[in-house]
Amino acid sequence: MDVDRVAPEGGQRVRAYDRAQQAAQYGGTQINNFGGGAPRRLEGALDTLVPPPATMVGRERELAGLLALVEEACSGERPVTVSVVHGMGGVGKTALVRALTARVRDRFADARIELDLCGFTPGEEPRDPGDVLSELLGLAGFPASEVPADTAGKSRLWRAWLADRRVLLVLDNAHRADQVRPLLPGHARHCLVLVTSRDQLGRLGQLDAHRELKVEMLSEADAVALLAAAVGGVAGDTTGDTTGDTTGDTTRDTAGDTKRGTARDGAGDGVGDGAASRGPDHRALAKLARLCGYLPLALRPVGALLAELDPADLVEAMSDAAGPLRHIRDGEKVAHDAFDLSYRALEEDLRDLLDACAHHPGPDFDAASIGALAGLPRPVAGVGLAELARRSMLLLAMPGRYTFHDLFLRYARGQADLRHTAARAGRARARLYRHMFQAVDGATEVLLGRRSPRNTNVAPRSAGPAEVRAWLVAATGELRACCAAALDDRWERAARFVEVVTWWLLLEGRPDQAHALVAAAHEVALETGDLWGQASALQSLAAVAGKRTDYDRAADDYRRALVLYEKVGDRHGQADALCGLAENARLRDEYDHAADTYRRALALSEEIGDPLGQADALCGLAEVARLRDEYDHAADAYGRALALFEEVGDRLGRANTLRGAADVARLRGDHDRAVDTYGRALALFGEIGDRRGRADVLRGLAENARLHRHHGRAMDAYERALALFEEIGDRHGQASTLRGMGDVARSLGDHDRAIGAYGRALALFEEERLGQASVLLAVAKVETAQGLWEKARQTYGRAGEIYAGVGLADWAEHCARRAAELGPG
Repeated sequence: MDVDRVAPEGGQRVRAYDRAQQAAQYGGTQINNFGGGAPRRLEGALDTLVPPPATMVGRERELAGLLALVEEACSGERPVTVSVVHGMGGVGKTALVRALTARVRDRFADARIELDLCGFTPGEEPRDPGDVLSELLGLAGFPASEVPADTAGKSRLWRAWLADRRVLLVLDNAHRADQVRPLLPGHARHCLVLVTSRDQLGRLGQLDAHRELKVEMLSEADAVALLAAAVGGVAGDTTGDTTGDTTGDTTRDTAGDTKRGTARDGAGDGVGDGAASRGPDHRALAKLARLCGYLPLALRPVGALLAELDPADLVEAMSDAAGPLRHIRDGEKVAHDAFDLSYRALEEDLRDLLDACAHHPGPDFDAASIGALAGLPRPVAGVGLAELARRSMLLLAMPGRYTFHDLFLRYARGQADLRHTAARAGRARARLYRHMFQAVDGATEVLLGRRSPRNTNVAPRSAGPAEVRAWLVAATGELRACCAAALDDRWERAARFVEVVTWWLLLEGRPDQAHALVAAAHEVALETGDLWGQASALQSLAAVAGKRTDYDRAADDYRRALVLYEKVGDRHGQADALCGLAENARLRDEYDHAADTYRRALALSEEIGDPLGQADALCGLAEVARLRDEYDHAADAYGRALALFEEVGDRLGRANTLRGAADVARLRGDHDRAVDTYGRALALFGEIGDRRGRADVLRGLAENARLHRHHGRAMDAYERALALFEEIGDRHGQASTLRGMGDVARSLGDHDRAIGAYGRALALFEEERLGQASVLLAVAKVETAQGLWEKARQTYGRAGEIYAGVGLADWAEHCARRAAELGPG
């Protein structure tokens, strides 16, 4: 029997034949089969799948992976393939799946069905799997009287019907795994199930071909393309959203940049493509994309406004401190609804944990810090964080560390503030500060290799310097943010916390970050009248200034710190400030002043019984003696310093001392001893991860090779040292290395290359007069070799004046003799 009937309303056409039914309504088509036999093949596209957006951006990589999965499933007699596409609300999961189904639907001739499970739909409860099965069985043609009452029976009947059919099933917007499991085809062959959810769902039974795909944010390039299309009037799909994530999909792949809380792998998806006819400002669109967090959910309403508004005006409106979507009412509502559904779906304990995450100052965190905030053991917090990430409430910044999407963070902080009093939040932050201070203090002690670390509460739970350093590198952003928040909260140990973090930042070659942090600490100490805090901050500011070769500022800050340490009676602080003053004087080639100040620091450290302070002062005295060519005195002081550093187990002190001792051996012509000692120092610096120390050693090895005419080996070591010095922005190191490279070129007779390297070195030495003199002396030698005697005489004269000014009379006389040897001017 074949019947063709049109409903009176004209909105639906139903065609029935044998035990099959075809229904076409409102532009969609559905095919149902009511029997055990194979359904009749019908012409045309017969399915209930919603088409993807008309124009797409990005997602090429994800779509290719899903297509490969379909190919694998269709290539042989495989059990059902299930792919779970998961990600946060509004990221574009549904659009991606619809783009896939549009390409593969012809492979599934028996039925193609899409169902919304209402897992995260405003005003709706997640659909009961039994009710969903009743609907599916009804579509399959089973009368209600033949459908079992219990969910298990319905599931068995559904799987029996699917057993020999090619069916594509899209289960959109799933809430939990137990909602999905009864709907799966079991071991039916040639079926494909695509599930979208904000929840990762996990294993869905014993399925050989279960795959998962996490959908990330848009790349910056794709987000900008989406917005540019809106400005240009390109129509895009505007149906997606807070439930099925239908905004955005794929036809091309473009590289992009991402920020905190956004895409981690450059994958994107969103509506829109093509250039804007009005030529929108790319920079303004990039700012808008960042303000939207590269999330299609926010980009869609913003793109709609761009058809009427200037991008720069939207940027200004969205730069509101209260939130970028505050004035974008559609976007604000859509985002709030999407986030609210996810938040309220959490169990109470997970909601409390998410509140703790929201109170963290950011930018990322790990289980130990959130455990401290929430008052939970680290393992318990770790399980909770993994669960929140599985449900797309948190993003995985890197293994073991989590972060928020920027837009969701604002929502989460608002909810946390509503649920917890300011006093409770303050107590939680105090626990966090205490934990982070103890962790970084203990970590730096382990990194240095001290015999008796002040604290053993080290986050990685490992005593190895490599593991500790890896934690410090990963946690640097968190440490800086916690320090800043501790200062704002006036936490009692904030000054000491800042001091330790600043040491780490300087070791990592981040003087600008260190300066910002310490300047804030100094302001707080001034405001609160904390003299010790002022002294500590000034000492750290001086260290930063020294790294920047701002020696006048460094000297002033060290002197001010010394006065304050004397006022509060901190003799350890006084000795440290004296060592800082002495080092600053040494770097300015003021060797007499440096030696006197180091001796004062040594005497004070001996009085208070501080072996570490004594070692620091002795190492400084050795440096001064080496620079004065007093090699016996230098070797003796280095030896005494090394013994003390070994006594306290200070790995960094030992490394610096060995490097200095190797320099002395090199200058004495003891090549083998120099190479061996440099090697020991290099190994220690490598353990610590001190790039500046490694660069200094490489430069010393290069000098040693150059002196023994191993020019290739010397140039290789110089180039490696220069790269490290450039990485950390060490101008003195760069200048000294370039001078050495010029010496190698001069030895090889490559005068042009030598002069070029010397010129760069001279510009970098700036206020370092001894460095300038050494370069000028080398330049004069090149000029002499080139026959430019008048220029050479003048250059020798300039070098001699500097040597005389720093008290190196022998070198000044040397320059005068060399100039005289060139004859009268």
